Amino acid sequence: MTTPMPGVTRYPLGRYSYRRMGAEALLLAFVFSLGTSVATALFAGAEPVTVLVVCVVGVVVPPATFVLPWWLRIAVVLATGVGLLSWSDGGEGGIGLVLTVLAALLAGSVLLLWLVHRRWQRHREAAAEGAAPSGRDPSGGKDVGVFATWRGEGYDYEAAEPSAEVVLDAVRALNGRDRSAVSVFHGRGRLDVGGDAGDRLVVMQSDDRRRWHMVVDPHQPEGKLPMVVAGLATHYPRQRTTTLPEAERAVAAWVERGEREPSLDWWADTALDQALRPRGLRLLD
Repeated sequence: MTTPMPGVTRYPLGRYSYRRMGAEALLLAFVFSLGTSVATALFAGAEPVTVLVVCVVGVVVPPATFVLPWWLRIAVVLATGVGLLSWSDGGEGGIGLVLTVLAALLAGSVLLLWLVHRRWQRHREAAAEGAAPSGRDPSGGKDVGVFATWRGEGYDYEAAEPSAEVVLDAVRALNGRDRSAVSVFHGRGRLDVGGDAGDRLVVMQSDDRRRWHMVVDPHQPEGKLPMVVAGLATHYPRQRTTTLPEAERAVAAWVERGEREPSLDWWADTALDQALRPRGLRLLD
């Protein structure tokens, strides 16, 4: 087994494969919903003590199931919901109390997911090889400096402040099957290369992850080309694909200068995110 290049960290795929969760946003949403439900229940005449018990039990029980198997967690949370609804049935508060039960359980479930995610992160970091894990997380549009991530040969890879050669090696290894995308974050922007380095590639770039540009080849015939990008089998317009040498120039300019290579033809389209970017790439935004 070869060791990663200097500065590269790799993580075994499988149970600890790379994922993003976004629990903070979910938790804020459910806390807001819980507050609204509590206000509705109290306004409708629910007993404050009843509302307090529902909130505490609903929020605390899901995280308390952390050590249980996933199927038992679900059973306990469902049983808690049924029990709270039965216990509070017949009291004042009406639909507001029912919504309070649901919102409390959802908020507690997000806390449980966060705990599970944290445990997964610790396992993932413990299984890391090569360079120490950087801890950089580009999701949410955060500025992470220069940071590259890709997948291949049974591993997830990342490199913080990588050299252009490290990223270019990852691009050259794309095969349109298990290795089908390389992402490079530069500040709040990013560049994605996907497809098969032995055939055709797609290169997508954004300075802010909202407005997108794509390397195009107007000399290609019209029609669509089947490709696998970020694990998704799809079709791209042939004129919006490119070759490995052009992709390498785009990558080098982005890693070294944080700009689109001016000698390439770039097509700009704000709808590119939904139209041509696979979900696996959009999740990292």
